[in-house]
Amino acid sequence: MAEFKEFSIRELFDIVYGNGELTKAHIHAHPGPHPVFGASADPSKTAGSIDSFDFDADALSFVRIGYAGHVALRQAPFSVTCNVLVLKPKSEWAKAIHLRYFVPVISAAFRVVATGRFKEDGRQDYTQINQAMALAATISVPVDADGRPDLPAQMLLADRYDRLAGIRSNLSKTAEDLSALNFGLELRDVEVAEISLEEAFDVRKGVSTYTEKFALANVGSYPLYTAATRNVKPALINTFDHEVEALHYTTEGAHAGTVFHRPKHRFAISGHAGILTRKRADISYAYALREVSRVFAGEGFRWASNTPSKNKIRDLRLRFPVTADGAFDLVAQEAIATRMRKLDAQREATVDALQRLAKAEVIFDAVPA
Repeated sequence: MAEFKEFSIRELFDIVYGNGELTKAHIHAHPGPHPVFGASADPSKTAGSIDSFDFDADALSFVRIGYAGHVALRQAPFSVTCNVLVLKPKSEWAKAIHLRYFVPVISAAFRVVATGRFKEDGRQDYTQINQAMALAATISVPVDADGRPDLPAQMLLADRYDRLAGIRSNLSKTAEDLSALNFGLELRDVEVAEISLEEAFDVRKGVSTYTEKFALANVGSYPLYTAATRNVKPALINTFDHEVEALHYTTEGAHAGTVFHRPKHRFAISGHAGILTRKRADISYAYALREVSRVFAGEGFRWASNTPSKNKIRDLRLRFPVTADGAFDLVAQEAIATRMRKLDAQREATVDALQRLAKAEVIFDAVPA
């Protein structure tokens, strides 16, 4: 079984800076078949293709600023821009290095030494890694009896890392699919009554003058809710129009018709959204969030072509649990909402676990038999 030895990057590789002359204008003016790679975390994305190249042998490249340290295998001929560095195997080691093995191994080492801003969950926000930092980073490499990099062992481990990448991709896809899953509102054994949305809620549109430009010029402490639907913190402005509990729904954007429950507080709504405030005290906002979301989803609202305007939503029929005498059952609404929240919590915990598994650092320290 192969032993492992720690090497610094400088022992095995030379680092070459990217070409500062490869600007957008240059690439546009010199079209050709040879790819130019820029500072993207996507290894397959190019900055364009030109009629010349800087590297005539396969090598590794990594981003030095932004999402720093992302390593990719580059097949010759190719070039890279100024925010990318290239790792070329030293001539004395070229025949003993299997580049595919070093992609995940060096990536992991670079994530350790990268500096800059990181998100709360540890992911990179804006980081950097310079030449000295990269050269000093250390990696573990399988070696033969003479202490030289063991090429067959690297190849076996590279296959294992490829299989791991497939597992990570499947985990990420499963987490994405599960996150997008909406649980149906189960009312089969519940007596319900139907009323129109207009009977249940006042419908109020947002203010069209509350734009991104307005928010930048009027910074304050009151949230401005918009058509944003995906992990976006609202801008804070110096004015508000509402101080109520309400349902906030989006009327524009890629996910038009998305509904949120907003507890009572001071806030404003942009022209790309609206709010629903209940007309009767026996309506639970927590339950109504689910029912309105269900009905909106059934309408297939879309950006531009089918937006949830007031005229389109006011006659939509909403179901509410009722007691034996036909009164709206607030207790039943809250119980259903509680069950739905528990399902959401279980889903979110599962999604989080899948995402953590997909991103878990794995370094193989043994060569497969």
